[in-house]
Amino acid sequence: AVHRPDRVELSPDGNVRIIDYKFGRRRDEYAVQVAAYADLYRRMGYRNVEAAVWYVVQDEVQEIS
Repeated sequence: AVHRPDRVELSPDGNVRIIDYKFGRRRDEYAVQVAAYADLYRRMGYRNVEAAVWYVVQDEVQEIS
């Protein structure tokens, strides 16, 4: 399977921030999708991984743990 988050920010200190943009309504499956992206980065050895879904039309950010 191909996993392609919309945006991945890697900071010089090794922190990772994953952001996926959505243009529709909030759906639970989006949080599951982005949590899977974060898990992949953790399995690749990154320790500090943050993830979020940004609902662009509503300008709402859902932080994923």
